[in-house]
Amino acid sequence: MKTSEILRVPYMLEAESVSTNEHWICRVSFPELPDCVVEHVDVEEAIRQLQCKRLLVLLDTLAEGRMPPLPRGPIRFDPNAGPAATLGLAPLLDALAEIDPGGVPAALAAHPGLAADLARARAQFLSNT
Repeated sequence: MKTSEILRVPYMLEAESVSTNEHWICRVSFPELPDCVVEHVDVEEAIRQLQCKRLLVLLDTLAEGRMPPLPRGPIRFDPNAGPAATLGLAPLLDALAEIDPGGVPAALAAHPGLAADLARARAQFLSNT
């Protein structure tokens, strides 16, 4: 399975309303992926942030030389739309698209700019959540 196919695997999304002391918030998650949970007062923003977090979790897992959980087959994916566009990762995804997942760490090491793009996107995402 190629990296582009792994990024197109649909994961089950869970959403719930959670009461805090002051108000209600929305908690959304991809329970099939580790640490893929987002909370926000606005459900649409929570889902947007969760999609970005999903992409980062998958890329980080591949960058570590590990395979993410693959509970089902891939669907269509556009690296110029959705979370990839939000995070500015289209060039990275284009570069990794046809690489076998085991080759992602070497590809990132060979192209420090791509690894820097991933680190920048992760830092930007974390500073906005």
